[in-house]
Amino acid sequence: MNFPFRFRILLLVILSIHCNSWSATPPSAPSDRTGNQPSQVTAPSTDQLVVIPGPLRSFLRMAGISQKVAPEEIIPLLSHNVFELGYVANNQPTEYLFLLNGYVRQARELTSLAGPDGVIRASNCDDVKPLLLVLGYQTGGNCGQNNAFLETAEPKKAFLTIDSGFPLPDLEETIKGGKAFAYPYPASRVPVLF
Repeated sequence: MNFPFRFRILLLVILSIHCNSWSATPPSAPSDRTGNQPSQVTAPSTDQLVVIPGPLRSFLRMAGISQKVAPEEIIPLLSHNVFELGYVANNQPTEYLFLLNGYVRQARELTSLAGPDGVIRASNCDDVKPLLLVLGYQTGGNCGQNNAFLETAEPKKAFLTIDSGFPLPDLEETIKGGKAFAYPYPASRVPVLF
């Protein structure tokens, strides 16, 4: 069985998502008035959170995880999916893992474009160019005119853009000279339970 190899890869996937910080010990629970520790562990502290770039909805979609799961179930379900779907018998990564890694890379780039307020903004053709490079698209027709449209420039990036649910129709309205594009793109924090 190749569990040790797959387990190492799983840890690399989790770390590549970006750990805020890692703690080997669980958070200490507050003691009661007698000084005894309660038997239940309190909610995870910030040092037991994994920061996932971009909206959680998009990540869950790309990871094949239900949108209805509780936050503390995300990392266990991700580890299950990576273990079961991430590799074929000879430890070769599957398309699932390639897509998930590609999405995380693209989400990091989009997070950097979002800036400190966590919103991706574009109001004209010049603002849209760096965003389109990350998304794998380019403008066709006359940008700023009603005949402008988006066309694929890099198919792999464009596929990730569509599959993750990025609002391309709204962005296309912006390149036609319509309203400014604003899309909330906050990082998501989920607990790690070890």
